[in-house]
Amino acid sequence: MRANGRRLVAELSADTPLSALVRLSLSNPGNESRKVAVQFVAPTPAASWEIELPGLGAQSVYLSIPFDKPASAKKIDMAEFDKRLRETADWWKNLLSKGIKIQVPEESVDQAWRAWLAYNFINVDKRGDVYEPHDGGGGFYEEVYGYSASRFCYALDLMGYPAEAERYLDSILTFVKPDGLLTVNYGLPDAGTQLWAMGHHYQVTRNAQWLRKVVPTMIKICDWIIATRKANIAQQAKDAPWYGLIKFKPYCDEPTPAYSYHTDTYLALGMSEAAAALRAVGMNEPAERITKEAAAYQHDVLASMDRAILERKV
Repeated sequence: MRANGRRLVAELSADTPLSALVRLSLSNPGNESRKVAVQFVAPTPAASWEIELPGLGAQSVYLSIPFDKPASAKKIDMAEFDKRLRETADWWKNLLSKGIKIQVPEESVDQAWRAWLAYNFINVDKRGDVYEPHDGGGGFYEEVYGYSASRFCYALDLMGYPAEAERYLDSILTFVKPDGLLTVNYGLPDAGTQLWAMGHHYQVTRNAQWLRKVVPTMIKICDWIIATRKANIAQQAKDAPWYGLIKFKPYCDEPTPAYSYHTDTYLALGMSEAAAALRAVGMNEPAERITKEAAAYQHDVLASMDRAILERKV
């Protein structure tokens, strides 16, 4: 496509039917012509062809395979395949040309950051209006893990993709429970990491309109953390190593509730970053309240670390 001499990039959509376009190339190394049977199986035989290959010749078969109905695969011609390939390649080149640029002498390293971005964008599914950043493809990595999904948003802001980061942060907020608890298949660090990533997103974009839209949910998450910490403190001795910490599921590979500095440091950091963002847009009352709670939390975490030191004389 061209407009005023400038090539436009076709827009790929996550909301339209998805098809895989496949090319199978066949070659005949012999001098005599040969007939070759080709069959597409998905997972039962869906289509078959017989191709005649001239001596020392080659031919290709092109297929369009619907994602939701692979058995209805159909042949397409080379022109359509090449057109779709160009459109897809142009779309990815356009997407990966945005943001920061990293350039080092080694080509493999120079391209690694683009590969990382492409891999992660591929692993974002869309279900209705919710975008789901996944750790990978296949098996249990098809689940959303709140901790790494929020860190991905943080990384996107660093890489110069604030629009995508904002879209995914908004989607992660849809997992917040009515009482303010946010855990998405990982553990309680999800809540702190999300607050931290949102506070950083505002620092990068200065998008006050977006921040005011998500503020009620941010405060709700902070209030859950504050209330839960107070409930834990009420049952703890002041000289206990874990005083001031929250006992909860620390992460997906350790589902048993436990005290974890991984959890508490992210929760304290997340509240501090959220408060800073609130203060920046003039929401001083909740900002000061959350700042005070975050500072007390950080104090208790450091004091716990001091109490947990083990000294041994050898």
